[in-house]
Amino acid sequence: MEKIISKQKENNSPAGRRTFDLLVIVKCFILQTIYNLSDPRLEEEIADRRSI
Repeated sequence: MEKIISKQKENNSPAGRRTFDLLVIVKCFILQTIYNLSDPRLEEEIADRRSI
């Protein structure tokens, strides 16, 4: 799966927002599930404290 994503990253143009690492995305989904957080609430928690 990561090989496919890395190939897609190579084909992207340098314009726009940079992509996040797959591991970070998976960790966010796990945190959302464990703490029953909505997307906006997860963003607030991550911005508030990086230790989450």
